[in-house]
Amino acid sequence: PFYASSSVILETFEKGRIVTGLLDEFDEKAKGMNLKGCDIIPIQQAKFLVTTGVSLYLKMLLLDNLMHADLHPGNIMLHGFSDTHGNEKYRITLVDAGMVAQLTDEESATFIGMLTSIGDGDGEAAAEFALRFSLDNDLDENE
Repeated sequence: PFYASSSVILETFEKGRIVTGLLDEFDEKAKGMNLKGCDIIPIQQAKFLVTTGVSLYLKMLLLDNLMHADLHPGNIMLHGFSDTHGNEKYRITLVDAGMVAQLTDEESATFIGMLTSIGDGDGEAAAEFALRFSLDNDLDENE
C-alpha cells in the first residue's frame, strides 16, 4: 500500500517526453524548410495535445476545484504508443504538482471569471478578477 501525507512526497516514473522538448525538435526540423515547428507537427498529435490538454485543465478546474499553478509545456509529458490494432495513441501526464491548489468555491469562481475575461478580450475585467486573489486588494464586492 502507498502511504502519503502532506509531509510525504510520492513520485512515480512516467513514460513520455516533455512537450517543450517535442516542440523544440519540430522547430529544429522546420528550420531547414523555412517553416515553423507548428507547421510540421503531425495533426493527430497536435489535436490530441490541444483538445485533451484543454479538457484535462477544465475538468481539473471546474469539477475537481484544483489549479495547477505552474502548468506550462515543460510540465506536460506526452507518451505516444500503438494500441493492439497498431493505431497510434497518446497519453498526457502532468508533472511538477508541487504548486497545485485546492480552490474554494469563491476562488474557483474568481479564477473562472478571470479566464472567461481573458477569452473575451476584456483586460480590465481580467485584471479585476486577478486582483481578487490578492489578500490586500481593497476591492469590495460591488466594484
